[in-house]
Amino acid sequence: ENLELGALCYQRAGQVDKAIKIYDTLWAGNKSLAWPLKKAACYAQAGKNKEAIDVYSLVIKQSPGDEIALLERGKLHSKLGHNKEALKDFTTAIDSTP
Repeated sequence: ENLELGALCYQRAGQVDKAIKIYDTLWAGNKSLAWPLKKAACYAQAGKNKEAIDVYSLVIKQSPGDEIALLERGKLHSKLGHNKEALKDFTTAIDSTP
């Protein structure tokens, strides 16, 4: 719990590299997909869109219907002008909604 709070503090302070390291530590101890989702958000916050897309892709590989990962990856694809990929992610997210 303290690690998660520390990562959140670093992220809010713009020190995303420190937050990412903590999320990696948390992921190593508990394979909850919450940690890579937060890590990807850090990458996106830092403007490292390729890295964020890669992490969201990891989440989607492990949980193909993860709406958050699909939507966030779609937003990044759209931001980079990858409209076909964005549309595919958005469509998959909508289709996987119960």
